[in-house]
Amino acid sequence: MNRKQLESALEKYYGTSTLDSKEYLGKFINLYLTLPKYKLNIEDIENISDISKFIKSSLEKFNLSEIDEGKLKDFNEHLAIWVFIKSLSLREIERACTLFAITGAKGNIAFMAFLIMIKQTNPEAFRGITQGLKENSIYGETEKYIAKITKDVENSLDLFRDVKFDQIEVNRTKEYIAQYLYVLRDLLFLLNNSGYECQYLKKYQNSVLGTNLTKHANHGQIRSFFIRNLDLIDLSVDFNG
Repeated sequence: MNRKQLESALEKYYGTSTLDSKEYLGKFINLYLTLPKYKLNIEDIENISDISKFIKSSLEKFNLSEIDEGKLKDFNEHLAIWVFIKSLSLREIERACTLFAITGAKGNIAFMAFLIMIKQTNPEAFRGITQGLKENSIYGETEKYIAKITKDVENSLDLFRDVKFDQIEVNRTKEYIAQYLYVLRDLLFLLNNSGYECQYLKKYQNSVLGTNLTKHANHGQIRSFFIRNLDLIDLSVDFNG
């Protein structure tokens, strides 16, 4: 429960002149707690499998029999990476799975997990990315948000460099994260409409993220690839409240 949101809602409904929201809430709530900011640490790398179990159970709540089992597994794996990087809450994971179920897995699975994460953590940035790609410009705080995600990805890669155990799953996750770093850089250059040659979406067209773009793809085709996947997720679904 967010105290400030409750206070704002009360003041908006009753008016600040007739109600002291802090005093009113004090009649019902005796103690407020501020939880510490979660900090990524190396032990979390071994917990990715636990995250995947929760995602799997969340997806099983829906009738997804028409979706290929491989796509469900891929979405689980990629969403778990973003849960790890961005510290998504259990509620945010459930909402991400709901949105995936609504879209019917019609887009690129890796990019859907990435874009759904953005829609969950910052809807304004999601809208900014969509508008920016369609109108060849960058909006508001979108650039700062992408830069922040890029930094989070870089920090997670630093953790993997310190990993002493060698597991196939861990190595694959590390490879995914490294490739997402290229995706973020390409996205930022596309939004800035620069003449930069997109590295990831042309170089890694046959990679685990499976963009299905050829090495000859131009900026327009790459921009369209992003927009197609954004439009699949840009549904009139309001998870607030």
